[in-house]
Amino acid sequence: MNSQQILVQGSSTAALGPDHLTLTKDGGRVRIEIPYAVIKRVAMADGETQIRILLTDQKTYWIPVGNPTATEAFLTSLEKALPEERDPAGSAFVVTKEKRAGDAWIRWSALLVFLGYTIWIGVAYYVDMALLTVVATLAALFGLVCFVSVAGKIRHRVICARRGITVLCTLPQHPNGWPEHFTFTDTSGNVHHSNGKTRNQTGYVVYAPERPSINVIRQPLGWLLVKYSFGLIVPLGILGLGVLGLAVPYL
Repeated sequence: MNSQQILVQGSSTAALGPDHLTLTKDGGRVRIEIPYAVIKRVAMADGETQIRILLTDQKTYWIPVGNPTATEAFLTSLEKALPEERDPAGSAFVVTKEKRAGDAWIRWSALLVFLGYTIWIGVAYYVDMALLTVVATLAALFGLVCFVSVAGKIRHRVICARRGITVLCTLPQHPNGWPEHFTFTDTSGNVHHSNGKTRNQTGYVVYAPERPSINVIRQPLGWLLVKYSFGLIVPLGILGLGVLGLAVPYL
C-alpha cells in the first residue's frame, strides 16, 4: 500500500497513511485521522460522487471524488489497507483537529507584543539588554520545545509499556546505502514504519494495538533512564537560563 497516495477534490483531500486514513476539509482547516482498524466498510455506489466510510460503530464519513481512475485506484488501496480484525470502538479512536480562524491573528499579535517589549527594554535598559532579551526568549522557547518533545516520547513509552504488543522489526536498506527507519508487521498483517532507531539490523518494537503509529524500539531500562533523564534535564536547564535572561533587566 502506498502510504503517500492522496485523493484530491476541491478543498478536500484524503491520504493513505501507514495505519490510518487522513481526511482534510476546508483547505486543510479541518483534519480527521481515522485508524484503519475502526473502518468497517468502504463503498461507492453507482452514480454517487462520494466514497462512504462506515466505521464499526456505524458512524459514517464521506470522501468527495472526481477523476474516476484515481478514485478507483484509491478505493482499491484503501480496501487492501483494512486489517482482518476490526476494533468495535469505532469513532472513539477518530482524531479531529480544527485550526481556529484566530490562530494566525494570535501569532501575529504575540510577535508584535514581543517586538514592542524588546524595543521598550532597549530604550529603558540600553540596547545590550534588548539583545539579551531576544537571545533569552529564543533559548526559553528552544528549551520548552525540546522538553515537550522528550516528554511526548516518554508518554509513548508509558503507553506501550502498559498495553503494547512486542514484535520483531527489521532495518531496510535505502538504495543509496543510508539506513531507513525500522519496519514491522502488526498482528493483523499490516506493515508499519517505526520512529525509533538502533545500530542493529533487527530489533524489537512495542506498539499500541489501537494505534500502531505509537511505537517504540525496545531498549535496556538503564539506558532509557539515562537518556530520558539527560533529555529532560538539559532542556530544563536551557529553559531556566532563558527565563533568567529575561529577568536580568529587572535584577
